[in-house]
Amino acid sequence: ANEVVKSVGSGRVIFADSFIGFKAVVIIDHDDGYLSIYGNMEPIMVRLGQQIECGQAIGRVAKNNSLNFNGLYFEIRKAGSSLNSEQWFAN
Repeated sequence: ANEVVKSVGSGRVIFADSFIGFKAVVIIDHDDGYLSIYGNMEPIMVRLGQQIECGQAIGRVAKNNSLNFNGLYFEIRKAGSSLNSEQWFAN
């Protein structure tokens, strides 16, 4: 816990706030319908509307949350559908 979370790609922050059960959540729009979602962070190191570079620190992993979830929640979505996120960590 408390490890730095980095963006998997460049884009713009479209959500950066607390979210029920997941402490703080950041959503980054990477264009072409791709979104990356990072949950269970505290604190958030970015703000709404901010441009993000690939690998930029966006927050820190929270110790736990109200759902007894420990660790980072991460998801990639394209056009509303969840994708296998492993391909984003190949490098």
